[in-house]
Amino acid sequence: MNSGTEQPCPCCSGNSYQTCCLPALNGTKPPSTATALMRSRFCAYRLQRYDYLMATWDAVSAPASADTLARSCRDTQWVGLQVHNSELGEAGDSEGWVSFSAWFRDPRESTRLQVLHEHSHFLHDQRGWRYVEGEALRNPPLPGRNSPCVCGSGRKFKQCCQD
Repeated sequence: MNSGTEQPCPCCSGNSYQTCCLPALNGTKPPSTATALMRSRFCAYRLQRYDYLMATWDAVSAPASADTLARSCRDTQWVGLQVHNSELGEAGDSEGWVSFSAWFRDPRESTRLQVLHEHSHFLHDQRGWRYVEGEALRNPPLPGRNSPCVCGSGRKFKQCCQD
């Protein structure tokens, strides 16, 4: 992936990758909020940066290894992220929650666009923000046919990723 300043961030924030998630992924600037960590972790999934995912996962709930994580995600194509809301998770907080929808395709199951709708818990300590666990939610908010596509292409959902 080119790290040019004009390249949109894979987390679908609308910001450039250079200023949004790249500093977290390359270790030069840790995420300052739970939402920023959520966005950088989505980028890591999309870019297959399992080392970053393991480093930002709370040790109590983390998978056994980066290899284990990579095997479970090997065919998943992460398409887009929508952050719906957050509770706490700001600078100075010790914990926070972020609700989001992560859009993906897994050719092992189907070529159809799928969504993981989750309410995630994060903790902050001297090492920074860490993902603890998430609760899968039902009935994710779905984009309308004329809504912007979840992949961040700028096209309408019906003209882009809608099946």
